[in-house]
Amino acid sequence: MSLQNNKLTYLPIHQLGFDPQNPRLPLKYRQKKDKEVIEWMLQDASLLDLVISIGQNGYFPGEPMLCIPSPTRNHYIVIEGNRRLAACKILIEPLIATVKQNAIRDIMKDVIIEKIPHEIPVFIFEAREDILDYLGYRHVTGVKSWGALAKARYLFGLYQNLNIRDENEKYRYLARKIGSKSDYVQRLIIGYKLYIILENEHYFQIKNLDEESIEFSNLVDATLRYTNLRQFLNIDTHLDDALENLNKRHFNELVHWLFEKNSENFTRVGESRNIVMLNKIVGNEIALKSFKNGASLRDAYLLTSTSSDILRNSIKDSLQYLQKANEVLPLVEDVEPNLIDDLKSINRYVKVLHDVLQTQLTQSFHSHIEIT
Repeated sequence: MSLQNNKLTYLPIHQLGFDPQNPRLPLKYRQKKDKEVIEWMLQDASLLDLVISIGQNGYFPGEPMLCIPSPTRNHYIVIEGNRRLAACKILIEPLIATVKQNAIRDIMKDVIIEKIPHEIPVFIFEAREDILDYLGYRHVTGVKSWGALAKARYLFGLYQNLNIRDENEKYRYLARKIGSKSDYVQRLIIGYKLYIILENEHYFQIKNLDEESIEFSNLVDATLRYTNLRQFLNIDTHLDDALENLNKRHFNELVHWLFEKNSENFTRVGESRNIVMLNKIVGNEIALKSFKNGASLRDAYLLTSTSSDILRNSIKDSLQYLQKANEVLPLVEDVEPNLIDDLKSINRYVKVLHDVLQTQLTQSFHSHIEIT
């Protein structure tokens, strides 16, 4: 049944319920009551903007909700439009949530009572599957895109129900459905399988890491986008089951590097752009050993270069730090005595480096003269 062939109707708000399978909804909220779901949705400040908009302008009939019948008699589940439903429920019952009460109270002062919707336009479908294609285009590649984890969860749900044996054909089929590329679909689905493993392992006991805090796109990039990291995890995207030989010990290590935060709230890898550096590190035995033994990402990364590169980069970095120290010197009031000792050590290292490099340059020059 297509959207075009369905008929528009109006239903009372009290007959509409949130979708427990909403890909954006964390698993722990799937069976919760409206109150808990709305409180979770209120974490996104834009929901309050939606409450203001509907409360002052009424419900826009050009955005009907998409529903299916609920097993409960005379009740319907909203598959598309859960945030709008939350806004309407808040307008009708402002005390439904125990969070953001001051903000909701201020919003209600400016609400036009006559604009509060008690019935809203909906399209009623026979089954969830009749709406899924539309959702895929709208929220995976369309104008109202979900977050990476919600996209992956949605695609994985479709993937599980496909009656297609060939894995690549599954990815191509889903890519056509959402107007994307098959390799993008493959990464999201394999990434979600990794996420399920992570969830089953209780996030490897990493403090404060859960469904709501994890940066899923970083997990996908670090496990599937880069060759060295895929090899480190023993992921083979050419197999029907890419995770058949997954190295779970290495997966555990990688997740800790990506998401476990220290006392200063930093992870070992840091920003997502640093995954490129980590990819080079895991492809170099010496650099990887150094990183595992506690070296910083940058120091371990330096070990992936040639000796000449390490020498050049180390000297350039040292020069930058010394220039920075020189710039702040006029602002320093209290000098730590051990800094003088450090400068003496720097002086010795500089003299050794200067003498050795100067000798090499001189020898190289004379050798060149003799050859010519």
